Amino acid sequence: MYDNQTVPHPTASSQGELSKEQREHRRRIEILKNWRIEIQALDRGCTVSVGCKNVAFESIDTAMEMVNRYVNDPISVIIHYGFEDHIGQFGSEDYI
Repeated sequence: MYDNQTVPHPTASSQGELSKEQREHRRRIEILKNWRIEIQALDRGCTVSVGCKNVAFESIDTAMEMVNRYVNDPISVIIHYGFEDHIGQFGSEDYI
């Protein structure tokens, strides 16, 4: 039991035992933690900022659909908008 102690961080060998689904989930979370998402409502539509990148949308509904897609699969949305040079190590299958 770990009363009043910190739980040890998993070692590299235990990380190697993660399933592909678990590795993908952890990679997705690492990408999402790396950049702040901001939504700025405008008179007509909105802008969504992820890190230093901004994308304009004609409607908030469309923007929210894209934000949901980004949260569920950040790599495909990053590639869709041509920002893959900003994912660096996070784009690698071997990251985690």
